[in-house]
Amino acid sequence: MTLPKFLIPAAMAIGVASATVGPTAPAHAAPHVANIGATDIVLPLPPGFVEASAVSPDTWAKAEKAAPADSRLIGVFIEEGQPVAGRSMQRYFLLHTTRSLEGTAVTADEFGQVKPTIRKKFDDLAADVKDVSGPFGVFNDVKTSLSVLSITPATASANRVAYSVTTAVVKGKMLDMYVYSTYRDERDAAWVREATLKWLPRLQASNR
Repeated sequence: MTLPKFLIPAAMAIGVASATVGPTAPAHAAPHVANIGATDIVLPLPPGFVEASAVSPDTWAKAEKAAPADSRLIGVFIEEGQPVAGRSMQRYFLLHTTRSLEGTAVTADEFGQVKPTIRKKFDDLAADVKDVSGPFGVFNDVKTSLSVLSITPATASANRVAYSVTTAVVKGKMLDMYVYSTYRDERDAAWVREATLKWLPRLQASNR
């Protein structure tokens, strides 16, 4: 099986520090549905978030442009209640598939076979986090998903970003999820971790 090319950490190129969102979407919007290799995958909205394509086409376009050539954007969730354009996004979710894998059915056992290779990549992500404390590293390792928490390096020109990367198998399809938050202290890293852990069971439950 060809492994996906992870969006690490380039996914933030849509800009926690620069992306803007448009009008507020109505609360309790319907779940987003993505079609992957002729299979519909329900992507439930995380509490307090809306699907970007309906309220901020510019944000969706930036996220699409930032995706690697073999990745396809299938979801962008942004915080509900954001003001009109001009306000930076602080937290958001991105979901991708790998185009070359969309037609492939992946079983949980097959995912288990490639998981050690994915975990090595995830361990490398967390290994460089040495200047701040927090629950960085792989934090979710179950039969159908694997997740890691990390943080971008400190630079003089950009805010730091705490992020998680998850690879999951849903209805036989492999997808990648990225959760981002501007990093101010350990609470932001903890939020990314908890948001990931809360959303993954909802994803699986929505696709039974």
